[in-house]
Amino acid sequence: MMLRGKSVRKKIINFIELVKSFIFAHGLITYSDGNSRLMDLDGITQKLGYFIVIETKTFYMDEIEIKLAAFSLLMELYTQLSRREIYIVATDSNDRIDPDDTIWWVNLESIRKLDNEDDRRHVHVHRNQMHKMTRSEFNFYANRQLDLNSDPFYDAKDDALK
Repeated sequence: MMLRGKSVRKKIINFIELVKSFIFAHGLITYSDGNSRLMDLDGITQKLGYFIVIETKTFYMDEIEIKLAAFSLLMELYTQLSRREIYIVATDSNDRIDPDDTIWWVNLESIRKLDNEDDRRHVHVHRNQMHKMTRSEFNFYANRQLDLNSDPFYDAKDDALK
């Protein structure tokens, strides 16, 4: 659905269609037992060729688990995209969507430095290995990263020397 007002168009998210799209997509490639072979990325944005990729997880006993297939995909994106940041964002509950709700995040580079693979080759990250902030603060931070890193003329050293 599109709303028009003063020549501004805004698309409203239809969550029922989002669920239907998920079901549709995950039925396209299946195992012989009917289970989906697909996975999804939770979020991706870009500005002038600088990408931010987000994978979200819910804590269980103060840890998140990233399955090998998803971690392999994120590592491949990390390797292939030269101008990118990949964040793993965790929450206690997916119902926590207010700007002041707390989230925890870590970038993929930090996870690569950890030795958190278990015997099933999943990656586990504990809450205390992540940064804590509000959703609003993360929104500001990620948008700032997009603004700074998408500018081909921006040099962080210039800011540091001021």
